[in-house]
Amino acid sequence: MTDSDIEQILRREASLNTVAVRAVPVAVLAILDEEFAEIDSDGRIWNAEGVAEALFRNPEPHDGDMESTRVLRLASDIYLVTYSSLSTSPSGEDRIRHTSVWVLRDDGWRVIFHQQTRVS
Repeated sequence: MTDSDIEQILRREASLNTVAVRAVPVAVLAILDEEFAEIDSDGRIWNAEGVAEALFRNPEPHDGDMESTRVLRLASDIYLVTYSSLSTSPSGEDRIRHTSVWVLRDDGWRVIFHQQTRVS
């Protein structure tokens, strides 16, 4: 695990929580792998295009920073990232636990899988 790899992965992960990236579908797609899949906090399954479109329609970022962040090297070109963030909805504030799997491709690190779990 190199510090450079971890820094790049965490920077790219954090950027997905910013309006600057979320509001630009091509920027989101530059981070998500072509085979990307997400299971959201409601149990729905998304592909890269669906996530990019949904974020474009609602680019509001998560309310909090990435907290309790952990990075685990699964292989030389695969990392698992876990962290928590806050999300505010009409029903109140929820903590969301995130899990992402990052793979190294020819053009850099990309997230291939993401899951969100709501902790009320």
